[in-house]
Amino acid sequence: MKDGHCPWLKKGEPMKQKISGCLLIIALFISQSAFGEETGRLGVGASIAYMDYEPSTIADVDFELAKTPVYAVNFTLHFTEKYSVEVGGETHKSEMEVSVDSDSGILGELTQKSIYATGRYRFRITRTNTFIHLGLGAAYYQNIFDSSVQDEASDFFPLNMTADSKNSLGLHANVGLEIFITKHYVVNFDLKSVFNNTDFTFTYPDGTEETGEVALNGAVYLVGFKYYF
Repeated sequence: MKDGHCPWLKKGEPMKQKISGCLLIIALFISQSAFGEETGRLGVGASIAYMDYEPSTIADVDFELAKTPVYAVNFTLHFTEKYSVEVGGETHKSEMEVSVDSDSGILGELTQKSIYATGRYRFRITRTNTFIHLGLGAAYYQNIFDSSVQDEASDFFPLNMTADSKNSLGLHANVGLEIFITKHYVVNFDLKSVFNNTDFTFTYPDGTEETGEVALNGAVYLVGFKYYF
């Protein structure tokens, strides 16, 4: 603004029109800059993700969990403009394939239901309504293994045993984007690394049991929508 004039308005316009025009431009700028900036805001969201487990070993047998969709709901509370906490629940199912040399088969199906909490720090991408957030958190997993889903018992020895899993605690780290379409509606994208070890008990045909810790680590690729009140 120079010499009492708003630089976006033409000379010779009435003073009231000039003032109204300047105020309108300032209001629009503030409203655009305010997307997601208010403290104390609560967001409610839903998402779908893609879970990619790392291969691992159980009872001296290599295994891999099938890639599977993850369904989730979440709540995000902003304590300040940059710091927030997100809590939510996730669920998914995945078949476990075991292999030895050239033989393989489905040992069963693992269902994981989790409740998680994530502390987040975010910052704005300059002059946009897009925010990058970094997060660290923990989750409690209910692990349910269904051995009835496995292939029929055969000469492939792993398929002659059943398995049971215990619940577990896990950690995760994530990085993501939140894009404010309006002041209330948001599209978000996340990449999350999950670290989770779970105890499995294996029962062999002769009744012998063996318990071991199984790594269920992996990466989650997520897209979701959120509404901020």
